[in-house]
Amino acid sequence: MRAAQLPAHHGWVWIGQGWRIFRTQPMQISVLVMTYGMLWILVTLLSSATGNYGLPLIPIFQLLAPALSVGLLAGARAADQAIAVSPGILFEPLRQGKRTVVALLAIGGIQLACVFLLLWLCFPILNELGDPTTLDLSAAKLTPQQQLIGLRFGAVLASGMLVVSLLLWFAPVLIAWHQLPPVKAIFFGLIAFWRNRLAFLVYLISWAAIGFVALTGIGLLIQLTGLEMLAVPVMMVFMIGLTGTFRCSQYVQYRDVFGSAN
Repeated sequence: MRAAQLPAHHGWVWIGQGWRIFRTQPMQISVLVMTYGMLWILVTLLSSATGNYGLPLIPIFQLLAPALSVGLLAGARAADQAIAVSPGILFEPLRQGKRTVVALLAIGGIQLACVFLLLWLCFPILNELGDPTTLDLSAAKLTPQQQLIGLRFGAVLASGMLVVSLLLWFAPVLIAWHQLPPVKAIFFGLIAFWRNRLAFLVYLISWAAIGFVALTGIGLLIQLTGLEMLAVPVMMVFMIGLTGTFRCSQYVQYRDVFGSAN
């Protein structure tokens, strides 16, 4: 299959088109995003409440995450085609047959393995903090050197996660909508990413700028108006809208690079 090569400024176009799609059905797409978020929160709470018995729940959810991410893109596709978006569309990829589900689970397994590998590689950085049994991780109790080590750990882990995400960016949707096996989906996804690397760079920088400016502006506005009690709900609404627009922009990326799929 062929991947289009788009100019660098198209990274910003993806975001603009994603916002346009989100605005067509903002409530429905927001409910879809919240459904995904509530599933993650539920899994986390169950894992915490059941102790060691619940530990496998988080890896299981991570295995399902690629399939559910395609469900979010399916919602954006439906909105783009003027079709009503319902929460059930989140699970659409899991109803596409055993072969597709197994392939999506394989991508989830690769992603999970990469996360464990990153944590293992970053573990020596945490060892520099000292004995974990006696360490107080509150910011007030950490020395400046320990805080720098913590920042270095976070930066390395976040950078590694970004690389893993980019390597598998298109793979789930190519499996679900084009029935490609995992290896081919990863290969063609990498080709598409490399052909559009400048557009991706603009895309990522633009999202970082949007998030920074918007969060800073909202924080300043809340402080100036003295409405601190509204900080949490305002941030939640903003993050839901931002996530919805981000997922819609991901669909636009796929549509522009590979063409739409029915």
